[in-house]
Amino acid sequence: MALHCVLVDLFNREINGHSAGPNKNAVLIIRAFTSVNGDLRQIQWFHTDRGREFKNQKMDELLKTFEIKRSLSMKGCPYDNAVTEATYKIMKIEFVNQMNFQSIPHLELELYDYVNWFNEHRIHGTLGDLTPVQYRHAALKKSYLIYCRQSTIKRMNEGRKEPERLQQESTTNEKSVYPPRKDKHSKRKQTRGIRKFGSHIPHPHYTFIIDYKAINS
Repeated sequence: MALHCVLVDLFNREINGHSAGPNKNAVLIIRAFTSVNGDLRQIQWFHTDRGREFKNQKMDELLKTFEIKRSLSMKGCPYDNAVTEATYKIMKIEFVNQMNFQSIPHLELELYDYVNWFNEHRIHGTLGDLTPVQYRHAALKKSYLIYCRQSTIKRMNEGRKEPERLQQESTTNEKSVYPPRKDKHSKRKQTRGIRKFGSHIPHPHYTFIIDYKAINS
């Protein structure tokens, strides 16, 4: 007999960790955690049913080490674990019933391929007909745009409070780049140069562009 274990992200139904083995125990679950591609300390909650494989010393040590909070389903209430049960039902139809696994290594190999297809290519109605990865990218993009907008508004407000400081910085830069000339038309030519240079001095309206370069550098 062989068993498989998956860790499902409630945010976008993405399978972040998986494992396969002969026994239903804590070791199988810990191996699924070790396959997660990311920092386990970013996991906020670990929700399961009340099986003994989830409530034991090994699992307690794992959750305590990475400061992950535990969440258990209510007794006699299977709906608390509905997302996981729905995922297993899908996997049973699309994966388990379609394959004939010769060994546990064979199961692990096929499970790795299925998880990749599930996350990258399979669309979900609950995600607006997007794949889990597409949904995550869309959410990150939306969060980034909100961050840029908030950062821009913050810098604009700071700029309104300190107009004199910005003006002083502008004057200092102008003098260092355009030294005074002695010919009779120097004042007029210097003024033209100052206007051109002053238009490139950073101000709050360009803050979101600066933040974009800093974040992606």
